[in-house]
Amino acid sequence: MPLARCSPANFQESLQVSKFMALAGHTMLMLLSIGLLGFAIQVLVEYGYSSPISGTNSLNYSAGLALLVGILSFASAPLGFYATIIHDANLLKAHMMIVCVLSMFCIASLGLGYVMQNDILSGYVKTWANESLQSEYGHPDNKQATEAWDSMQRQLACCGMSEEGPKDYRSSAWLLSQIEYPRRLVPESCCPTCGTIHEKFCYQFLLDKVSVENATLLEKVCILAAQKCDRSSEIFPDPEVCTGRRALPGMVPADAYRHQLGCYELFEHDLLAHAQRLSIFATIFAIILIINFTLTFRPR
Repeated sequence: MPLARCSPANFQESLQVSKFMALAGHTMLMLLSIGLLGFAIQVLVEYGYSSPISGTNSLNYSAGLALLVGILSFASAPLGFYATIIHDANLLKAHMMIVCVLSMFCIASLGLGYVMQNDILSGYVKTWANESLQSEYGHPDNKQATEAWDSMQRQLACCGMSEEGPKDYRSSAWLLSQIEYPRRLVPESCCPTCGTIHEKFCYQFLLDKVSVENATLLEKVCILAAQKCDRSSEIFPDPEVCTGRRALPGMVPADAYRHQLGCYELFEHDLLAHAQRLSIFATIFAIILIINFTLTFRPR
């Protein structure tokens, strides 16, 4: 039986289909690179402070590689489009090298994400974080640790390390080194802002339109806060009370002027979630790169 030959018409049609698939792959890669850029920037902005607390740079390095992959992938997309359309051998080789480098970066980001997850699950991060709070917070030679803890406590609306919350500072070098009395029991980063107090104590109170005479003790916290700031303010209504340098007014509970929730559980949850998502993003992106590479360099 004679071998069937491909007619010029069939060849041209096959070539057009192949180019269309390759261009669709480049388009998908460009759209995914935008998503990867956004997620990597979010991780770096929200948790760029985490290294002095976690004791590892794995998350930041993984997010940094993901950011680099997103930038290079988006920037090289026009080259991929052009090389596919004109089918120039040199441009295709250049694009191939870029794709290979991006694939290696994705694998490296995946590896760093796995290392971060392992450090969290093994208890290494928890041990380091506790030592950081007890020994490094407030130390004049380690401002990075102090700034990191302050950033986390403000961002997560928490205070201290464990379930004990603010009590964790009682045994810290920061508190014991204070020479002024009364000592500050917690730093100002443990203090809720006016906006936080309004959200916690005022919403239902104002919604129900309860009179001041019939207000409960916690609802009166809303009244006290309203006298000093509005609900959109980011200032502290009473930092002296929060830090413990002045007694609480009346019978107002401490959690009205001080975050009571420990930070580590929230911190660990967020770190683990971001590390897992970075690993998933890196894996998916590497697969898409390989598929795109196959579509671009398939025999024509």
